Amino acid sequence: MTILDPIAPAKVNWLRLTECTLAEETQASLSLRASRHRFEVCGFIVGDNEIVPTKNTHDTPQKNFRIDTTENEKYGASITGIYHSHPSGFDGPTGADEEGMKVLYRAGCPWRYFIVTSDAVTEYRWIG
Repeated sequence: MTILDPIAPAKVNWLRLTECTLAEETQASLSLRASRHRFEVCGFIVGDNEIVPTKNTHDTPQKNFRIDTTENEKYGASITGIYHSHPSGFDGPTGADEEGMKVLYRAGCPWRYFIVTSDAVTEYRWIG
């Protein structure tokens, strides 16, 4: 696995991987789903490449996401990743993303983290 420098702007808690670990077919499916919505789509990756869409329960889904915690409980230890889209096309974590995800990672969550745009899926690792 190859890793780039921490991403800008000032997001020193994240490393962008140069290659996404998801299969190309899975990445294409996620990007297609993201391109069909004006709000942030979100969900889990179960196992290596199974996409499990979830409802975005955030009050402002156009620019934020939230997954109901009962969704986590349905899949439990089989969850290997979490994804959400950025309709704007920005492929890096936003400040809101960082605030939400750092709680999980600081608690020891092992999930891979993916940001989806209509063009690509970018994978990140938490280092904060």
